[in-house]
Amino acid sequence: MYIYDMKDTKCITLEEANKEYYKLPDNMPVVCANAYTLTPDKDGFDQVQYWVLYSNFNAKLALGEGWVYILANKATPGILKIGYTDRTPDERVREINGATGVIVPWFVVNAFKCKSPGIIERLVHHNLDDLRITRNKEGFAVSLTQAENTITRIIKENQAST
Repeated sequence: MYIYDMKDTKCITLEEANKEYYKLPDNMPVVCANAYTLTPDKDGFDQVQYWVLYSNFNAKLALGEGWVYILANKATPGILKIGYTDRTPDERVREINGATGVIVPWFVVNAFKCKSPGIIERLVHHNLDDLRITRNKEGFAVSLTQAENTITRIIKENQAST
């Protein structure tokens, strides 16, 4: 299992958690957590629970099946877009290309059917963070081989194969 760096996850109170957050199911990787709570147990040790903002949680993509895809664009050689969808990658790329401002269309280079595609995508993005071209975006200056190997490894490590 991938070890997640908690720098972007904040500690909250149980009161805050119960108002705005969904408790992360035990079988989901911590990477999708937005926050955590610490509750002392009977021995005085802090028990950790992980939470996801209601607005950020999509059970269908977190627990269902879908695709993690790699897109390329002839206008941006050396940059790959890595994303996820619960539709087909072709449907998703049509949607992306239909957006205002897309002059040169993206095309699907590869796609990986998996369980929990939203979580797998977050793990892949976290793993490739040093190669990200714009903070909090899906573009990476990464080779196709490295992108494919990273996605394949993370799917395998998280037992997310379909």
